[in-house]
Amino acid sequence: MKLIDADELELDTEWSDYYDGFTSYSQSQINEAEEVKAIPLDKVKQAREEMENEVFDSLDDDGSDWFTADKVSECMAILDRLIMEETESEE
Repeated sequence: MKLIDADELELDTEWSDYYDGFTSYSQSQINEAEEVKAIPLDKVKQAREEMENEVFDSLDDDGSDWFTADKVSECMAILDRLIMEETESEE
């Protein structure tokens, strides 16, 4: 699957007198469109769950929060790992 930014395309085929203009995009324009980088939603959800677990692991038994910069760093490391995995899979 190739993900493209449809906003970058211009209507250029299938003329409509009703709309007084083109109504669709040519296959060649779609084929030549630059691919956008995207991370699959299921991987983003997995990273979110891991970060949420980091937050709940930081709660004391009485429910008080001791969320620290270290926990924020751990959450950022989860995102960094996700980004790195996606970058490596593109190569």
